[in-house]
Amino acid sequence: MPIACFCRGLCCWCCVPRAFYSGPRRRGKFGRCPLNGWACMLVYLAMGSAVGSIAFWAILPDLYTQLLHSRLVLSQTAEGGQLSPSTHFWAHPPADTLMHFYMFNVENAANVTYLAAKPRVTQKGPFVVRVVENKRNLEFFEDDTKLRYRNYKTFIFDPEKSCKECQYNTSITQPNLVAIGALAKLKDFSAYNLTPVARKIIDYGIILLGETNFIDVKFGELMFDGYSEALLQAAHSPSTKLLSRYLNNGSNLFSFPLPESDTMAMFYKYNNTDDGEYVIETGKRDISQVGKIDSWSGLDQTLPMEWWSTSSARMINGSDSGAFQPPGDVNRSSVLNFFSSYMCRSFRLQYHSDSTIEGIPSLNFRVSGDDFGASGNSGFSSTNFVNCTLSGSKPDCSLAENLCHSCCNGSFVNGTYLLPAGMYPISCYPGRNKTAEFQLIYSAPHFAYSPPEVFTSVDGLSPNSNAHVAMSFDYEPTTGNPVQVRIQFQISVPIFRNRDLT
Repeated sequence: MPIACFCRGLCCWCCVPRAFYSGPRRRGKFGRCPLNGWACMLVYLAMGSAVGSIAFWAILPDLYTQLLHSRLVLSQTAEGGQLSPSTHFWAHPPADTLMHFYMFNVENAANVTYLAAKPRVTQKGPFVVRVVENKRNLEFFEDDTKLRYRNYKTFIFDPEKSCKECQYNTSITQPNLVAIGALAKLKDFSAYNLTPVARKIIDYGIILLGETNFIDVKFGELMFDGYSEALLQAAHSPSTKLLSRYLNNGSNLFSFPLPESDTMAMFYKYNNTDDGEYVIETGKRDISQVGKIDSWSGLDQTLPMEWWSTSSARMINGSDSGAFQPPGDVNRSSVLNFFSSYMCRSFRLQYHSDSTIEGIPSLNFRVSGDDFGASGNSGFSSTNFVNCTLSGSKPDCSLAENLCHSCCNGSFVNGTYLLPAGMYPISCYPGRNKTAEFQLIYSAPHFAYSPPEVFTSVDGLSPNSNAHVAMSFDYEPTTGNPVQVRIQFQISVPIFRNRDLT
């Protein structure tokens, strides 16, 4: 059957001879044609749509990725300098941030001091503190590829979320940070140019001032408000300066570093303050670098040598507190980095498991016990004044169970001794570019990452590998943004015998 077909643009139609078609007809430029001849045009349109759809879906992921990345760049509008939505939420996070403090109350302080008894503690908590964060003094520069800012924190005690017995004025028996720190400094007297006479004056002075290894102090005073400390008051007095002139070669009698104030608290004068100036990448030049720290508190990606003994330990890696990870590059084989100014160092996160947070598919990453403590990185070792003369067979100090052995010189690295696994010393004032002047140790709660010799040395500790995970981050892998962060750690005061002091 002869059929005549005609096309113009996207319009095509076909006509058949009258003898072969008796249906309705229409008149056009090319004669009378059957109305259903337009079906050919629909076929061509369908084929064109299919090809277009395939092409569209082929390029859609790239378009979506480009659009998403453009939204993740830290930026501001050209007119008026208003922050983009994502930048605004980062600078003024709507997240509910709570700090839960659990305090160990020493029940047998007198027996520990005078009879060398094993410490017995009970846990009190939580004392809940709400944290409000605001990033201020934002300044974009270098064609908006870098951003300078300061992160201010406000701490507000929340009595309703705290336990019934956990009030701001609740008294707790705690180690005396100042006295114990001073005694530790006296042990290393040669490093501070202390004469024997000066050492004796400080030794007896600590006794005369009524300083003991443990004190009763209120929660609010210990953490934020501060409490009067006799040793600090004496150290800053005019009388001490006069004695220093004649009895310690003209140097300050307290030639070792002491807090500048005569008031002591863990976070004294921290409220509504920042933790130093940050300079970070905005992601405009390379989205995989968004949030990466270029400098912190005037330090260009390297912490002071006084803090850590190796270059790898001193590196400032990743973003501030893990707020950013490379978008689209967070997967189960990723090793992620972040820097914590309050913990004076960088950490590595490794994949742990898949998770779902508020319906959002996520990947859970954690800091391993080896990376958290000094055993995985000798740069986080601490000065340990205890030594011994080996006799008999030497233990294998490469084994974790022998690291606590009193004669394990295998743990002697770079002129000092490694702490047991799962802990490291505080080297700076939390959130400050300033070397710490006190003896404290960070660890997982209840020494969960440490060998039994550590947590069994204190009655009342019950480490749990599931409940006491130190650092856990859940990231949405496409954006690299955290959807849940859980950080918990323990601060301990090292106490050791010193037979050279009273």
